[in-house]
Amino acid sequence: MSERAFQRDLSRLVDTSRPVALVRFGDGEYHLLNGEPYRARSGWTLASRSSWLRDRIEASLVAVLPDYWVGISPPCDWPIGTAYFRPKVKARRTFATVFSHSNYPRFRKLVAPRGALAGACLVGPGKKADYPVPLNGVVRKWDLDGLVDKLFAEERPILVAAGPCACVIVHEYWKRCDPAKRQTILDVGAAIDPILHGKGTRDFHGSASALRFHTCSWDRSVPWGPPRKKKKIKGYRAHLAGQRTKYGAKPK
Repeated sequence: MSERAFQRDLSRLVDTSRPVALVRFGDGEYHLLNGEPYRARSGWTLASRSSWLRDRIEASLVAVLPDYWVGISPPCDWPIGTAYFRPKVKARRTFATVFSHSNYPRFRKLVAPRGALAGACLVGPGKKADYPVPLNGVVRKWDLDGLVDKLFAEERPILVAAGPCACVIVHEYWKRCDPAKRQTILDVGAAIDPILHGKGTRDFHGSASALRFHTCSWDRSVPWGPPRKKKKIKGYRAHLAGQRTKYGAKPK
């Protein structure tokens, strides 16, 4: 049932018949909220000081708004994040990985020229974005609210790839936009990197990646299934292990 939810949630988020909003929280957001240093694969960095957007990012995590979704790391991807974010989410919860892994081939078709999200408005770094954002916007102040104001005039779905800034962009848009004029706005992150950068940047972008076979679940406590049980040592090996432990030496 939980694995089926991974596919079902993607369908619900990209259903253009009803606008929805999605923010996503992973290890980058976790480190930011806890004031810990972090270097993202996408290039943004954070020293061990508080981000100017910290409180607004936290507000997007705990917000409760109609048709507003919050994606968090599932336990099969990063259990520490699951334990931290899950109690804080009051809105509809989904997987932070909903656009990647086994869902990615389907998402790629959705943003293809004839897909349901073809021609969507792109918010992210680089010249190919309709609305460019600074690469390290969590550290250096920029006119985030001015960008959100411009998005109110959009009449197409909005896909955002802006690191932790995406949480604030999506939340502010959904909170302040006239409900009658809202468009679906999704924090899709690296899922649109091949469009923004002209190349894949994550393992799941590769057609031969093992991640393409992975379906996320809320029921798994560690990556790729339940933990393996350690084999019990028997016979003389058990005796030797006990002797080494007894006298301070580590058993081999």
